[in-house]
Amino acid sequence: METHTSSSPQIERATILRECARINFGRVRLFALVLFLVHCFLLYRDITVLRVEGYWARNIGYQHLCTMHVILVVGTALFLMLSFAMERLPQKRERWRDLYNGTFAWFVLLWCAVLAGWVNQHEHGLITEYVIAIFGIAASFYFPPMQSLVMFVSVQVVFMLAVASMLPEPNYSGHYTNTLAMIIIAWLLARTSFLLTAKNITNQEIIRQQTAILAENNTELTLKNARLEVLDLEKTELMGIAAHDLKNPITGILLATGIIRHRLQDMEKQHVLVGMEKAIGKLGDIDGIAERMLDIINKLLNVNKIESGTLTIQNVEFSLGTIVEAVVDFYAEHARPKNIVLRLENQAPDAQIHADPQFVQEIIENLVSNAVKYSPPNLPIDVRLLARESTVRFEVQDYGPGLSREDKTRLFGKFARLSARPTAGENSTGLGLSIVKKLTEAMNGRVWCESELGKGATFIVELPSAIQ
Repeated sequence: METHTSSSPQIERATILRECARINFGRVRLFALVLFLVHCFLLYRDITVLRVEGYWARNIGYQHLCTMHVILVVGTALFLMLSFAMERLPQKRERWRDLYNGTFAWFVLLWCAVLAGWVNQHEHGLITEYVIAIFGIAASFYFPPMQSLVMFVSVQVVFMLAVASMLPEPNYSGHYTNTLAMIIIAWLLARTSFLLTAKNITNQEIIRQQTAILAENNTELTLKNARLEVLDLEKTELMGIAAHDLKNPITGILLATGIIRHRLQDMEKQHVLVGMEKAIGKLGDIDGIAERMLDIINKLLNVNKIESGTLTIQNVEFSLGTIVEAVVDFYAEHARPKNIVLRLENQAPDAQIHADPQFVQEIIENLVSNAVKYSPPNLPIDVRLLARESTVRFEVQDYGPGLSREDKTRLFGKFARLSARPTAGENSTGLGLSIVKKLTEAMNGRVWCESELGKGATFIVELPSAIQ
């Protein structure tokens, strides 16, 4: 079979033939009903008009014509009755329906071939019915090219034999030549109709299959997404529980080491204990470790609150310059061991913003501490505060290694690991910038970074001004 199709020729052929059989079956019933009604009328005319007026006696062809009408009336009635039984056939018996369709088309063509080639030669020698039938079948039914070719050729042979039995020179009026040309044209028409129908059926089947696959994939994705949401909720709850449970012991460690340090220092001053510098130093190390752990836990708790939607933002009006100066003073001490100077340029000392002071401080601390971590020793860090029309801008510029293009794409991602590393082995969770972005956007601000590889980086935060 000729088709314009793809991957599964056997399945595709069966699908096309099954669908063509379904289309043809409906058309067979319509054709059979129309032919039945028309030829019932013609049969009535043959008996009540032509026979009464003496046509039967004058020309035996009219008697044969009546017989042909009886044959067609009986034949179409049988096909109509049989169609109701064929309608109940299961899908696996579809070949019987295809055989039914082909038999009906062949029956109509054969009837017309006998009528035009034998009966009509008694009357007037016309072949109009045969030509109409050929084109009607070719245009109305969809049979595979080989099946339609066999059908048309076999009926043409019957027609030629019928004409030859009636006329001494069968092709005298061009019966052979004309009908053979009609057969070729009709077969080409039938072939084209079938191929176009096959293409349409194939496209519809592909769309149906793809729709079914998409629906199945969509259902699967929905189930997976639901499962992921459950797992993410469980993860969020677990992280919140773990971080909350760890926070209290670490806070206790910090309190205990602070008490011990003060008591040791008092005892050393009273000369009760001598040479406790190393012990106090170790307590300082414990403090540093605990503070780092507490910082990590606080960041995890913040991430947990942001992602679970439980973060409460309390926006008020306050001066950003005050917080910036306090943070810069605090981290100036942290930067001293690396011989880094924090240079503050406050161009908006009276600028008021509308935001949450606690979270604004966390944003500024994250950006300044990051700059100190990633800046090489002996280079300054510039902190600027600028006023805009409806926003207040905070900038932190370092002169370190800068960011690559790949770094920029995942800069504000959670647990991001960038190519640049802390320059003195400082600890980094990869959460700071993610928290900065989420908090800034939660307060209707925006944050971004301007950087060239090897030329440092400038992180910029803009928050809504209290004076709009």
